[in-house]
Amino acid sequence: MALFPDARALPLILYPRRILRMVYLGRAALASGIFLAAFVAWIARGASQPRFATWVLVGTLLFTAYSFYQTDIKRRLITPTFSYIQVVYDVALVTAIVHLTWDASNSQFAPIYILVIVTAAVLLPQTGTLLIASLVGAIYLAETIWGHPSTLELSVFLQLLVFISVALGSGYIVAKLRQAGEEHAEMAAELAAFQLREQDFDSLRVRAERLEAVAELSASLAHEIKNPLASIRSAAEQLGRVPAANEDEKTLSALVQRESDRLSRLLSEFLDFARPSVSRVEDISIGTLIRNAAEVVRAQSDEAIRFKIVQPKRELFVRGDEDMLHRAVVNLLLNAVQASPQ
Repeated sequence: MALFPDARALPLILYPRRILRMVYLGRAALASGIFLAAFVAWIARGASQPRFATWVLVGTLLFTAYSFYQTDIKRRLITPTFSYIQVVYDVALVTAIVHLTWDASNSQFAPIYILVIVTAAVLLPQTGTLLIASLVGAIYLAETIWGHPSTLELSVFLQLLVFISVALGSGYIVAKLRQAGEEHAEMAAELAAFQLREQDFDSLRVRAERLEAVAELSASLAHEIKNPLASIRSAAEQLGRVPAANEDEKTLSALVQRESDRLSRLLSEFLDFARPSVSRVEDISIGTLIRNAAEVVRAQSDEAIRFKIVQPKRELFVRGDEDMLHRAVVNLLLNAVQASPQ
């Protein structure tokens, strides 16, 4: 939950919490120093009681403690509104110190405004920095004219020029730092995404190696099964040819042979799938390939099968391995034959 209604996070690369901690420390030290100076002047020289300095110290400590509680203990979101409030309070604090320490036509603590402007450049956007610099210039000019009426000297205008120059310079530098930080963040994100993709590639490579090992094992197992299957078919064929065999035995022998041939074809197809290899690539006539496959399927099938081949007048060619394409078309036609009605 945000500290203020404007809950947009500050797009900063300069760690605003760390900078605010330094602001808190400097603010408390400055208010304490002014109070001690006023207290010593009251004790040593009999000056007026440091009531104003006391109120400044108490208010600063309370405001700083509350801000620290929100940003570092509650870990609330640092919003632009919160940053504006911090900077404006620092402007008011420095103005109070300048008012207390005004001597003749200026104050020795006026240069502290520069630190406030630099802080604004880090915590606020560039337009906000110029706004704070303009506010500082207006307050300092009003303090010179109405707070302690005195003649406007050249030094006052030079100080105002310094305030504006610091605001422009620090705002430009911080903008460049933010841009560099954003580019660095984008590069870090791209690097993280690349590392994730690299991990995915490694995972896919491991899976592919495992699948390849499984395929090799399955192919070896299928090859080992084909040998005893051929022996079983040969034995069944010999039993069916025995002169003493009756019709039932011949029927069972034919059934064993037919199913053995079916299993042998399935194992051959599995081996072709598990160990595909392209031995040569050449231009292949599609029409010739399909006609040859149809003749093979017609010769292997016991049923009366009629194929109707429709092809364009112009011969079509495709580049590939003729043996593998031939087996693929034969398998498709065999599946079609098995799925067709009588």
